[in-house]
Amino acid sequence: MSRSIRPAPVPTRLVRAAGALVWRFVDPERRGVPGQVIVPEDIEVLMVHRPRYKDWSWPKGKSEANEPIICAAIREVEEETGASVILGAPLTTQRYRLGSGQTKEVRYWVGTLADDERRTGLGTSTIAPTATATPIPASVSTPAKVRISPAIFANRKKGQAPKLAPAPTRMPEPTGKQPVVSPAQLSRPSAISRVRTPVKPAPASEIDETRWVSPGQAEQMLTRRGDRRLLQELVARAEEGRLVTVTLGLVRHAKAVSRTQWAGDEATRPLTRLGVRQAMGLVDVLSAFGIEHAVSSSWIRCQQTLGPWASVGGGQVEVRDELTEAAVATDPASASAVVAQCVRQMNAVVVCAHRPTIPALLDPIRAVTPSTLLRLLPSESPWLTTAQMLVVHISHASGRPEVDAIETHGTRTKDLLGL
Repeated sequence: MSRSIRPAPVPTRLVRAAGALVWRFVDPERRGVPGQVIVPEDIEVLMVHRPRYKDWSWPKGKSEANEPIICAAIREVEEETGASVILGAPLTTQRYRLGSGQTKEVRYWVGTLADDERRTGLGTSTIAPTATATPIPASVSTPAKVRISPAIFANRKKGQAPKLAPAPTRMPEPTGKQPVVSPAQLSRPSAISRVRTPVKPAPASEIDETRWVSPGQAEQMLTRRGDRRLLQELVARAEEGRLVTVTLGLVRHAKAVSRTQWAGDEATRPLTRLGVRQAMGLVDVLSAFGIEHAVSSSWIRCQQTLGPWASVGGGQVEVRDELTEAAVATDPASASAVVAQCVRQMNAVVVCAHRPTIPALLDPIRAVTPSTLLRLLPSESPWLTTAQMLVVHISHASGRPEVDAIETHGTRTKDLLGL
């Protein structure tokens, strides 16, 4: 009796990949301004040639194990083109079936050169004319100090709070004509790139040529229909004044010591060992979006979450008492006003806060979000997980700030550590 041969199961694992459509102005002196209408003839896009397929395409590649997808995008672009880029608004995700039966999902973003001061035509600025930019305390800004030491846990068992470093000295309040400028802003062409892990260039057998071309030339060179649709989406953004957007991040602080295990006051409750690793992982996430300025609750766990990024990037964090849990509980309007000022900014900024304060901080974002995108905003507790960041891309095409796209990203620290 013959036995029927059962076909092998079709693999269902999703292959994750990412890349970017990197653009620049033809005129090296021109700078991008949010809301500005850009004609296609004024820009160039970066393409790669794949000898294996004998075609031209966009730089992209598969993500590595436990690698955040946005980090995969900037890594692959640099491996294939040598260009360090900053991600802007997301483009349409491409999905197609591979010969193996697996589905490949490729996520794309608008990309600009990280080491190109032309990417924005805006000067440095603070969140508000009366705001003060406070350096991260020494106890937070260096990895050795951020590390949770055994002494902290010893104090906790004894019911004693650790001795804190002196409060940071606030800088003099700037006037409207003299904004506070951080070291990261003074050295902007290198600050963003230098925090990233060095990459190994793709071999010539994978990518043998890169080329800057006009959108018209790219249309003729591209072979895949999906790639041409992405180009059309990029051009449409340029013509609608939505190619240059402003990134606003809202991140929940990394994992902190639990309230029941901490004997000190709430303002001094620090990060756990896992939280410190999450804070280090955020460096790559913040770098991917070209974050140049940060605003933080004055409580120590929020400052520690931004400490590694501020330290290696040379930036400063603006510390705001209005963002603490205690302040928001009594005066949520003041916390909302801080975020409302961030919404109106023309430079990328991230706000680090606590879980209970997130609803109040979402209000000014929700106010400028179209109804079609409201469902993408967190709607229930815990709103965001520890070290997770809500990324809001703001367009000024209408002459006022309006949310253009919403994403959520975070570290893969727990997956990496097997927790």
